[in-house]
Amino acid sequence: AGTFSAGVQANCTVCARNHFCPDSSSNSQQACAFGSVSEEGQTACDICGAGAFVNSSMGDAEAVCSECDAGHFCVNGSTSMEPCAAGTYVGHRGASECMACPEGTYSLVGASSCVPCEAGHSCTGGAKTACLPTTYAEEGWANCTVCPGGTFCAVTGTSVPEACAAGFWAAAGSSHCRACRSGTFSAEAWDNCTACASGWYSFDNATGCAPCPAGHFCPSGMPPVQCPVNSFSAGGEEACTACPEGEVSDCGASACMECAVGTVGNSTHGCIICVTGYYSTDGHADCTHCEAGRACPTTRESVACELGYTSGAGSTSCVPCPAGYACPYPDQPGAQVACTAGTFSAGGA
Repeated sequence: AGTFSAGVQANCTVCARNHFCPDSSSNSQQACAFGSVSEEGQTACDICGAGAFVNSSMGDAEAVCSECDAGHFCVNGSTSMEPCAAGTYVGHRGASECMACPEGTYSLVGASSCVPCEAGHSCTGGAKTACLPTTYAEEGWANCTVCPGGTFCAVTGTSVPEACAAGFWAAAGSSHCRACRSGTFSAEAWDNCTACASGWYSFDNATGCAPCPAGHFCPSGMPPVQCPVNSFSAGGEEACTACPEGEVSDCGASACMECAVGTVGNSTHGCIICVTGYYSTDGHADCTHCEAGRACPTTRESVACELGYTSGAGSTSCVPCPAGYACPYPDQPGAQVACTAGTFSAGGA
């Protein structure tokens, strides 16, 4: 066995390498099938074991089982090396299988090692995937993570979240920052805006608040609004205060003013002049009806009648007592007393 004779030979011939002679009566040698090899004088051919392959054509005397290169694998009877699939690797020669890349790494086809996941990507199962907007990843991360509050991730493949500028904010997992509304503010990298304190205000995308100016009010931190007529604000107020009775103000006033003598304060019309028979002194809310026994020649004053003179309520002047009569009660014009016998009055007494 392992030899053959083609006839007219003194001795049998040993089967050549990569051929076989199955029995002692062989009259020729047979080439090994593709994918198998043999040494000289073998009765059968052998397949290459796991981790090796035959890389020569059928009958080639030089064919041998060769170890697979790193980055490749060979199963029993392989006739060629198979590259490791993407996401797997093998770092040595003669491998029969490839290994999966660890989390946070990846590989391409035929890799002898895995490489750390690039920043801005996730690597699970050996595959690399770019992070979607609103997420990010640093080098070697297995998974992408949502951007933290106060930052944003606007594009695919973000590796470092960007901080929101002062006056803006972002919740976790944002692709952009939002401006703070009027009445609120923020510093850099805030995940929310903070309301202005009472009596302070801000405009959109503000980095801080300012005190409400005098003559204005700032409801709920909104920009200043002028106080209406007949109200005022000294500054730092959410609402204006109505002027007290007898005082008025123009629009946007920081303080109220007393109405002049002879006028009174009216919340609708401001300071108005008292009508005839009425008067007002400083800061009165209403005009006063001129009292009996007094005269109000102007709206600015009330003057007591002299002896011998009388007046009724609302009078602008005092009336002299008629001749022959006495007028002992200035506030009672009709209470005239006739002179008694032996007395007289020329009037005005």
